[in-house]
Amino acid sequence: MTVHTAELIPVTKFIENQTIPVRALDRRHEEIWHVRATPLDLQNENHSQQDWTLIRDGDIVRIPLCPYRTCNMDIATLSLVSVDLGQRLRARYPEAVRTHIIVGQPIVDLSPTVEALQLWLGFAVRIR
Repeated sequence: MTVHTAELIPVTKFIENQTIPVRALDRRHEEIWHVRATPLDLQNENHSQQDWTLIRDGDIVRIPLCPYRTCNMDIATLSLVSVDLGQRLRARYPEAVRTHIIVGQPIVDLSPTVEALQLWLGFAVRIR
């Protein structure tokens, strides 16, 4: 049975410092994690394994957050993007012991430059 966990983290300081938001989780010695290092492409079902980092060593699992943008200003679209990405994660790793999704706060209104919302998401999968 897979455990699904999620959390919200503030990303404002990262963005102000022009650094990628990162969340660090404690890692037990026997745990093996896959961490997403680049954004998931909603148009491409076939993601390369190179887009994931395998974590087998160390006491910390560092999970970078990537920016995602909706195609409009509708909050329902934002929810759909999040759910869709979570389901893709589950489908990609059916052997997962735990999936973990991180959502960065705040979600940013990109208008008037573009009619869209931006959010930051991070994904990690523990396979052992």
